[in-house]
Amino acid sequence: MNLSYLKKNILTIIAGTYPLLMATSILFAEILSIVLILVIFFFLRGKIFLFFKNYYIKILIIFFLYLIFNSLLISKNISLSLERSLPFIRFILLIVAFSFLTFEKKIIKIELLINLWSITLLFLNLDLVYQYYNSENKDLFGFQSPYPGRLSGIMGEEMKIALILYGFGSIIISYFAFKKKFNQLIIFSFITLIGVFLTNERSNILKLIFILFFFFIFLKNMNFKKKIFIFFLTSFIILFFLTLHKPSYQRFVKEKIFNQFSYQDLKNKNFIEAISNSNYGQTFFLAYNIFIDNIVFGVGQKTFRVECQKYINTLKYYNPQLPTCSTHPHNTIIEIASELGLIGILIFFFIMYLVIFKLIRKNKHKDFNLMLGPILFMISQTLLPLPSGSFFTNYFAIIFWLNFAFVFKFLKN
Repeated sequence: MNLSYLKKNILTIIAGTYPLLMATSILFAEILSIVLILVIFFFLRGKIFLFFKNYYIKILIIFFLYLIFNSLLISKNISLSLERSLPFIRFILLIVAFSFLTFEKKIIKIELLINLWSITLLFLNLDLVYQYYNSENKDLFGFQSPYPGRLSGIMGEEMKIALILYGFGSIIISYFAFKKKFNQLIIFSFITLIGVFLTNERSNILKLIFILFFFFIFLKNMNFKKKIFIFFLTSFIILFFLTLHKPSYQRFVKEKIFNQFSYQDLKNKNFIEAISNSNYGQTFFLAYNIFIDNIVFGVGQKTFRVECQKYINTLKYYNPQLPTCSTHPHNTIIEIASELGLIGILIFFFIMYLVIFKLIRKNKHKDFNLMLGPILFMISQTLLPLPSGSFFTNYFAIIFWLNFAFVFKFLKN
């Protein structure tokens, strides 16, 4: 690798470190985002505001302005809300910067970027395999998961490695499909599925299954026999983990089906009570009660952690042994509804509607495969009734909006 090659591809190589930085230091991942934003300001100078004439960017700007309005005039804790709402503008700029540098100027070389991300994710998967077989539950670097039966790999006490694997993986499989590299697509998909299963994160496993299922259903240019083969292989992997992989069997089958949602349990309790007795059930109902009392504007960003204390006595099936208050409601829609109210949720639903509608309209477009994975990832993180991280935190948001940046290529006027 000579010096001229490095100079020519330096920005691609830097952007190629995104998954590794997300797994090791979110601070450096944030710095990388700022670098990309500064680069686009350098290239466009006064012309950057042309991007803000784009219809979809305008909608995101309206969402951002509503966050500021809500923080200043509605929030129960202005300083807490502004901490969350003001920095949101960086994600809009990141979408513009990444899309412009990758698809317009082609300064970020997409093929090299995907190769670097693929190598990084393969390494993170291998690290999880090593941790699984290590008798002390330690990864290659000595990091150990704080939860028995669940793996975190290089992230140590942070249980977020699964999100990185399939968040970036959704982009990678879409690129392989776009380039008709179906063998690489199949291999990478199943390596990712195995890696995410090894983390034993129930919600993330279900989201990845959702993504892969609909990805291969709607995938263009792959013959039917290969799709049938993929379906049976995926089913085999899922059944293997749910029956023969002891940690997965324990968390999916024994804890949920036999214990929490057993026939006898549901027979003795109504459905609401059964949900309340799940890990995040009480948190969900607290957020719902907050939303009902503040239905138009919510209580303000980042204030659920404060307001939820006032609503514990509203829980119909309160169980002090289960979690109640938390830093966020652990579901994107419930989080937006409780903190930003009906107006916030309607703006957000409108954004998702535009994205999904564009996917449907582009179903015969030659670039359809390239946007399929990122859109399915976005749907899995926002519209499925499953637990999730906080939508506005840097870990979640960087991956989500990078996926949106790939879709933005097709959303431009």
